[in-house]
Amino acid sequence: MLAGIVLVVAAIIPLLPYIEMRYFYRNPGQSAREQLNPWRRKLMRPQRVVEAMRLQPGMTVLDLGSGYGFFTFLLAQAVGNGGRVFATDCTPDAAKSLASQASQMGVKNVTPVVVQQCGLDAFYKTHTFDAVLACDVVAYLGDAAEQRAFLSELGRSLKPNGRLWVLTNRLDADFDVTEFEDWSVTTEALRSPGAQSLLAKRLRPQVRAALAAGPSALAAESCRRLLVEDLNRLLEDSTFWPEITREFQPPESYLNPRYEPPRRYLLRKLEQTEGFTWTSQKVPERARPLLRLLNRLVIQDLLETVVFEKAFHLDQYEMKNWQYMSDGLLRLSETVPLIEKAGYQLVQEHKILTSHLICEFRHTPH
Repeated sequence: MLAGIVLVVAAIIPLLPYIEMRYFYRNPGQSAREQLNPWRRKLMRPQRVVEAMRLQPGMTVLDLGSGYGFFTFLLAQAVGNGGRVFATDCTPDAAKSLASQASQMGVKNVTPVVVQQCGLDAFYKTHTFDAVLACDVVAYLGDAAEQRAFLSELGRSLKPNGRLWVLTNRLDADFDVTEFEDWSVTTEALRSPGAQSLLAKRLRPQVRAALAAGPSALAAESCRRLLVEDLNRLLEDSTFWPEITREFQPPESYLNPRYEPPRRYLLRKLEQTEGFTWTSQKVPERARPLLRLLNRLVIQDLLETVVFEKAFHLDQYEMKNWQYMSDGLLRLSETVPLIEKAGYQLVQEHKILTSHLICEFRHTPH
C-alpha cells in the first residue's frame, strides 16, 4: 500500500508546476476593477479594434473569454438591436456582472454564458457566429495541443466567411505616445542624472533640442513622434544594459527595486540564449523579445511613465507571473502557425495597437 502511494506521489510531483499553472495560476487583471481600468482602455483603444472588425448590423458575435465586458458592449453596439453578442467566460461572477451591466444600460442583445474551463463547451457546438473575438484567451486554453484542438472544433461554429480575431498581449511592446501624458513630467525625467547619462544622449538632435527648450517644445506632435521612435529603437539595443551596470552602482539606486527579480530572470534567460552577446551585434531572433522587455522596464523607470504598468498591472506580478509571461513572449511567434494548423488562414495582421498582436483569420475547413 505504502509503495503504491509513493509511486503515485512520484508520478504527480513532476506535474505539479503544470497543475498549478493550469488550475491555480492567477494573472493580475482578472477582476472587474482591473479589467475595466481606464489605463487599459487608454492603451488598448477597444473602439478602434471593434471598428477594424467591420461588423454589420444583424451579425452574431462571440466574445470568447469576455471577462467583465471590456469589448462586449462595443460589439453589441456595432451589431445593433438585430444582432447578438454571446459573451462566454468560465467565471460565474463575470457573467453576473455582464447581466447587471446590460440591465442597467438597457442593452437587450448581450447574452452572458458560463462555460466549462477546459475543452470546448457544448454551448459552442449549438451556435454559429459571424465573428469571434478572443482577446488574451488562447494562452489559457491549455498547452499547444489543447489550444489547437479547441480552435479546430470552434471553427465548425464559424459561419461561411466568418472571422476569428485573436489579440495576444506583448509585454515587449513598442512605446505608444499615449504613455506620455504629462510632457512636463517627461521633460523633467529626461533631465534627471540617470536619464541624461543613458537616454538623452541616445536621442536624435531634434529631440535633444526640444528637450532643452522645455515641455511645450517636447510636446509638439512631430517631436513626440520622433521621441517615441527613438525609444522604440532603443528597445533592441543590447549595449544599453551593460552601460546601466557601469553607470549605476547598484542599478537599483536608480531603477525600481520592484522589478529587480524579473530583470534578473530576463538577464539569466538572455545569457542562456545561444548567440546572444552584450554588444552592438545583431540580436538573435529568439533573444529579441526578452531584450525588448528588459529595456522597456528600464526605460519606464527612467521616464517615470506608468501607463503600461497600470494597464496590465505589472506592479502586482509575482515571480511566477513574470516567468510565465516572459516565457510566453518566446512563443509569441508560434501563435499564427498554431492557429493555421487548427484550420485557419491568416487574412491580415492589424497594426492598431502597440500592446497587442492582432490577427484576423478565416476558417478553412478541410
